[in-house]
Amino acid sequence: MKRLLVALCLLLCGCSGVPVDTNYRGADGGVLVFSAGYIGQPFNMDFLYKKVGTPSARGEGVHGRIHYNASLLARTPNDYEGKESGAVRVVHLAPGEYEVYTWEISTYGPIVDSDYWPKREFSWRFTILPGETTYIGTYEVCPPAGTVFDYAFKFLVADRRERDLAIARKKEPGLPPVSFAVPDVSNIPGMVATAP
Repeated sequence: MKRLLVALCLLLCGCSGVPVDTNYRGADGGVLVFSAGYIGQPFNMDFLYKKVGTPSARGEGVHGRIHYNASLLARTPNDYEGKESGAVRVVHLAPGEYEVYTWEISTYGPIVDSDYWPKREFSWRFTILPGETTYIGTYEVCPPAGTVFDYAFKFLVADRRERDLAIARKKEPGLPPVSFAVPDVSNIPGMVATAP
């Protein structure tokens, strides 16, 4: 019934995305671990992921999200703070091939609210295997350049496995064996592979 309602909502909204069940509890399921946050000023940030071969889409419920909420009333509680601040997520997914394909930033200013996303999609793939954990890194928005009307965002995408997996194991004792699929973003404009 739940799947039928989601499909109906997507049809009525005109969205073409396929929902990602981020609380999959089938016996063949696997685990995804990542962290999301910020360096300097917090922003609402999403990197979106989907099963490979399914349509891209933006909007609630049509994708998986590597998400950090910076709004004052619903801020994501931080698991780590310092030069980098953010939260570690442990997500249960059906097995298969997935890809991170776009990002989105929402800003809330005294003059204007804005959403930003890249001009072109990309594809950072990872595999979820039955009974295994896949770690895909940390995703953090860096201090933006520009003005409130025209931000230029950069992101840190890096391997922080020691920090993130220690936190993940506290959240979910008995975490299955881990493989690593942190994307190499060193040649992608707007992405930095080490802390700035």
